[in-house]
Amino acid sequence: MLLVALFAIIWCACIALIINWKLTFAIICTAPFAIVGSYAFSKEKNISFKETQKLEDSVSFEEAIDVNGDIEFDNVNFAYPARSDVFVLRNLTLMARAGETTALVGSSGSGKSTCISLLLRFYEPLSGRIEINNRSITDYNVKQLRQKIGVVSQEPILFATSIYENIRFGKENATKTEIEEAARQANAHDFIIQLPN
Repeated sequence: MLLVALFAIIWCACIALIINWKLTFAIICTAPFAIVGSYAFSKEKNISFKETQKLEDSVSFEEAIDVNGDIEFDNVNFAYPARSDVFVLRNLTLMARAGETTALVGSSGSGKSTCISLLLRFYEPLSGRIEINNRSITDYNVKQLRQKIGVVSQEPILFATSIYENIRFGKENATKTEIEEAARQANAHDFIIQLPN
């Protein structure tokens, strides 16, 4: 409802500006999309996963947590709450050794993204254990665990904002130096500095 009211106000203001020759029709057609993009970006920071389980953090904030060890799924079973009769994972056992490359490969719907969602504790397995460094992920503070694990999606997601803000999205308090270093590590820095603005 708020968005509809916002559009109405914007269109009224735009019509007034066209009448006074202050804006062109092309600019007016693109302005609402920019506003919606900004609105969507602001909402993205507060994503609400409608189906995710609400987790009570059994662990208080720790100064430093170590998540650099092996990741192990031990006999994990999982079905999404909305379709509890359809198992996505059955007796999954896998080990991702620290310092080695491990790939989850499978067809669409085979549970690759589900494994990541379980690792990040967006859901809890129905049975089995997930461990990092031989320690159950339920022993870690959820917020800190998620801050320590990076996920690279199959589909790139860019928000309607600056490249700086897109890079900073994963760490809101990142310094300019850290953001530039992240761009260098992604082999994107040289490309970025050649862009206008």
